[in-house]
Amino acid sequence: MRFTLSTIALLITLLSGSVMAQDPPPPVEREDVSAAWKEFKSTEGGFTVVFPGTPKLEEKTANTGIGPVKTNLAIHETASEVYYVSYIDLPAGLETPEEIKAGLDSSRDQAIAGGHRLISESDVTISGVGGRELILEKNGLIIRGRFFYLKQRLYQLIFGTPATLAFRNGKSSPNPADRTEKYETKSNRFFESFKLTK
Repeated sequence: MRFTLSTIALLITLLSGSVMAQDPPPPVEREDVSAAWKEFKSTEGGFTVVFPGTPKLEEKTANTGIGPVKTNLAIHETASEVYYVSYIDLPAGLETPEEIKAGLDSSRDQAIAGGHRLISESDVTISGVGGRELILEKNGLIIRGRFFYLKQRLYQLIFGTPATLAFRNGKSSPNPADRTEKYETKSNRFFESFKLTK
């Protein structure tokens, strides 16, 4: 590995910081129109994903220990939810399964050190590539994120919503049975729609 795990953790924090720092959006009573979901395709990013609307595209550059790193992201916000996909190209990749696992572990630890409470963690496969899913809570906002490395590229998907909409009694729990049907349906639709095109 040609750069440190703490640098990888910093990059994860930078990518998710804009979403994780937000106050929980207020809950709304109306249902989103299902027909509003549409596919977004990033030719440069090499992926497709569906959003419940048109995402806003942004580029951000952060100075890191490995030099300037550009983040490409697509964000869509509703009155009660945030949908976020980002990717960055790193100067070097994590090459072995051990390095990838250590990078994912370090990223989790960095998120927790930043004041997010870990609710659950699991290994996932995203478009045939192994990655990690974390569900975190901070200030009443539930962040469900999936991230993975593909060669020198880091991808991250985030779905955020208030705990009152994510869990049946409004209190976070590691038990999937405590999550609301709406939360599971929307987050799974978003995550499972992600496909690599390259």
